[in-house]
Amino acid sequence: MTENKIHIGGLTLKVLTDGILEFDPCVFFPSTNEDDWIPHKSHLNHNSNVVFELSCYLIESQSHTILIDTGMGPNPNVQDPNFPELSNAWGIFDKSLANNHIDPKDVDHVVFTHAHRDHIGWATIGSGDTISPMFPNATYWLNEKDWDATFDETISNRFPNASTKLWPLKDFDQLKFFDESTVIVPEITLIPSPGHSPGHYCILVQSEGNGVLIPGDLLHNIAQFEHFEWISRADIEPNDTIQSRKSVFELIVNKGLIVAGSHFASGFGTLDYIEHQYQWRSVEL
Repeated sequence: MTENKIHIGGLTLKVLTDGILEFDPCVFFPSTNEDDWIPHKSHLNHNSNVVFELSCYLIESQSHTILIDTGMGPNPNVQDPNFPELSNAWGIFDKSLANNHIDPKDVDHVVFTHAHRDHIGWATIGSGDTISPMFPNATYWLNEKDWDATFDETISNRFPNASTKLWPLKDFDQLKFFDESTVIVPEITLIPSPGHSPGHYCILVQSEGNGVLIPGDLLHNIAQFEHFEWISRADIEPNDTIQSRKSVFELIVNKGLIVAGSHFASGFGTLDYIEHQYQWRSVEL
């Protein structure tokens, strides 16, 4: 997805990027095989791999500057033994901010869809005794179930950078917890969608009758709209993920929402429900 912006009523939504990741689709989606992807070759690159954009979203109103997710984080340019397939085409979020003339000091809220490493990576900068919040004037928001999950020894390995990216925010007194009843700003609705992580949330942005849904990691590729049962290796509770998809997909169709995917390489779109199947339709903005 190229960097761009759209208007949602009286709001502006800017697409920021931390780069891309690339995976073998059958490895990342272990319930699929090569034949499953034949009808979806357009979703794969020249290496027959699935490409994941590391998209973050900046929402600007007259009184607030709100960031949704923060990408993978600074790139050490060394191979991660836990993720040997990761390319080095990531770690550019700071440049994306600068290219869009965004001063981190101007961001007053950072909202995490969930606490996985590729969504919290620029929450802080520095290391050891030099760690500090990337957005010094912001309140950071996370659902408490994901916070607790980072300490749960049965699944804490799913959150490998929480100790340096999330936990220090508590020490700086900049972290707050939200649930579906929390009003961060009136234009944002927080939609629980557990499964990928215990406290995963989709973010609905609405203004003047227009709406954009940011699904986080409810799904990673638009082929999953048609095959909502395709589970990724990163989904902690697959059955919950499928149920969350069903309810959110229905919401998208019923409200005619635009979808701004965190990892889609295909830009903005919406959903049609035709002959008992969800179908993605790209939207030119």
